[in-house]
Amino acid sequence: MILSACGTGDATTTTVPPLATTTTQPDATGSTTSTTSPSIPAGAVDWEAIRAARWLTHGIDGIWTDTGDFVWETDPILGGDNLARDGAGGFVWLDVAGVWWLPLDAPQPMLAVPEAASEIVEVIETNTGPVVRLGYFEASFFDLTTGESVAEPAGGEVGYHETGNVRWLAANGLEAVIEGPETELDAEGQPVRIVREARLIVRRGLDTIFDSPAGTFYEPYARIHDFDGQRSLTSRGPYEPALPEETFTMLDLACTQCAARFTSSATYAAFIDLDSAWDGIELAVQYRVLMAEPLGSDEVTSLTDGVYIGRLLPETVSVDSLAFDLGVWFSGEDANRAARDDGETEVPVPNDYYIRNRSDEIWTFTVSPDVVVTSVWYNAETAPDTSGVPIPYAELVQIMGDDADDVLANLRLDPWWVTIEDARIVRLDEQYVP
Repeated sequence: MILSACGTGDATTTTVPPLATTTTQPDATGSTTSTTSPSIPAGAVDWEAIRAARWLTHGIDGIWTDTGDFVWETDPILGGDNLARDGAGGFVWLDVAGVWWLPLDAPQPMLAVPEAASEIVEVIETNTGPVVRLGYFEASFFDLTTGESVAEPAGGEVGYHETGNVRWLAANGLEAVIEGPETELDAEGQPVRIVREARLIVRRGLDTIFDSPAGTFYEPYARIHDFDGQRSLTSRGPYEPALPEETFTMLDLACTQCAARFTSSATYAAFIDLDSAWDGIELAVQYRVLMAEPLGSDEVTSLTDGVYIGRLLPETVSVDSLAFDLGVWFSGEDANRAARDDGETEVPVPNDYYIRNRSDEIWTFTVSPDVVVTSVWYNAETAPDTSGVPIPYAELVQIMGDDADDVLANLRLDPWWVTIEDARIVRLDEQYVP
């Protein structure tokens, strides 16, 4: 679990290239640069701007919407969870003065619990009003309306999973949890290698409906900031330093066109809306960048079932098999770190992605008769769609065997996401690259 999360006040937007099956929507966030202690402004909260946003963030320069509208100036405490929904359309945050509560449509926040110092875990709805939970261990509970200490109420959504990580239980019954990372430690107890990356797991009861890497080679630790039963707000970051710049990702599990990413440090985030009533059945998302196996290098001796990126060798693409040159995809700040480690001089990297390819080894796999293929260039001249359109595998075989210099030549040049199950290729998704 990350000791500090990241987000925006002064966040810089990270634009992710369109994925094979999604369109990434980058965020514009506001910024202030004052280094003095902020004072509470006299103006009223702009609820119209809040309603137009998808989430709020609390960083070193106050509360902001994801679209860049300033909400409120604070004097934040760095290092503790300090922003949460109140379950009724309002928000709660923590700063030096204590716990602040902004009820729905209130013109200004109120100082609900003065001099509170522990992190905000969640706000629990009760018959007498919202109760804020402070602290994961030896938690304390305060009625936001009166500011008085109360006994622990029933109905909390945030708790510890059996793995030791925080779990979120949404109103629709879906549970989200980060599992991992598993690390190899040195003699001093410091992590030296990622054995298994952190993963975002969404379940209904015992049934897993979504399982995706949430941490990466360079940013192994991950945590959930908010989960509304349909969308997740997560951040991932490196082991060091304290309060590092980290990567935020918003996923809408029911929407293939809804994803966003940005980077910042010492910031927390919470959704605008109430929990979703989504049933979790129509899982529409195929986030290839997040679901790819987070390899650090293509210098590996075997490929287990998973999602990998590589360049197809056109002359090998046949009706029942193909070969590809494995690579490793990095995006965002991971891309800059990888490029810097590889001695590249152009950092930040162009277009926010970087493909590491150190090995010349070629991998050959049988292709499933039911293989699914999507291409971003197949119908580019008639109906361009960089999120990818389905094409018959037989068409791909024919295109790969052709040497025409037209728009379809991109299929022979672009990287592809290769999904392997039971040692067979079951899915191929062309990756759009600018």
